[in-house]
Amino acid sequence: GIDNQYGGAALYLNEVTNAHIINSDFNQNESGHYGGAIFISESNLVLDHSTVSENSTRQGGGGLHSEESDLEIKNSFISENIAIASTASLPGILGGGGISAIDTNLDLINTKVNGNTSNDLGGGIYYRSFSDNSLTIKSVYGASLDECLPSALGFNEYCSEISNNSAVIGAGLWVLSTESEQEVYLNGIALNGNTGISVGGTPNNGVALRLTIFNTNGSQVTLENIIAVENDGVDVDDSIFHISGDVTLNLDSTTISNNTGIPFLAGDDDSTIVVQNSIFQQNASGPFVANGVPFISLCNNSQSPFTVGQSFGSDLGDPQFTSTNRGDYRLAPTSPSL
Repeated sequence: GIDNQYGGAALYLNEVTNAHIINSDFNQNESGHYGGAIFISESNLVLDHSTVSENSTRQGGGGLHSEESDLEIKNSFISENIAIASTASLPGILGGGGISAIDTNLDLINTKVNGNTSNDLGGGIYYRSFSDNSLTIKSVYGASLDECLPSALGFNEYCSEISNNSAVIGAGLWVLSTESEQEVYLNGIALNGNTGISVGGTPNNGVALRLTIFNTNGSQVTLENIIAVENDGVDVDDSIFHISGDVTLNLDSTTISNNTGIPFLAGDDDSTIVVQNSIFQQNASGPFVANGVPFISLCNNSQSPFTVGQSFGSDLGDPQFTSTNRGDYRLAPTSPSL
């Protein structure tokens, strides 16, 4: 479909409550505005067991755009969508090859956001909040229709993925918030194989995750059970996880390995960072938290920090990744990281 002047070539929702879309495909739509296939504003939408793929926009949200809404996407695929900003647009304010969400409560459950492209920000997801909202991306495990059974997945597949996306900054997930009540919760997801696009020497900071939160009280960010491997910055000094602003962040049980770039970078002394039970090995360089940033590191296996920064704990050496029928990054029984 080709959209009207508002966006959403296939579906446009404005002030609609309790919309539920199930078992649907939104493919090969084209929009000159926001939302290649779907545009929602001041609405409530659940998108379930559906596919949004091969759509494009000249603004933000190659597959889907949401603003001032409640959006839940579960058991779905957002793939191979493109957001290409028009030449009249200002750089740095558009993005979301797969999804763009502004002032939205966004929940993704057992959903894969893969292979999307933005020539600006947020190849997979662009999330911007100037009000009290929440962002949740998680896996829910089990054998029911609304759950994900890991043993049924293919090799190197995960229940929730933001993988193989590309953008100038935040190729996987780009987040900006100015609110004290902002909550970000990521659990059980893969941020793998995302790629930074080189544009005029712009650093590809946050190839997998770019998180920036500015407020006076601090916001809570929880990142648990995440794998981030084989992400590719343009330069070895590009960052894979890039954290800035005044945020309280807890990173737990996460593997960041085999990436081109600094695996984890946090440099603002208004932040409070806790990193535990995590692996930072076999990257182009070590992680970095600037001196002066409140930082707690517990039970990590980390290569030496990039330049002069705080220690992430002991370098226990090769984590001994081994291949199983589930994938390449399982730990051998003799791994020092167990």
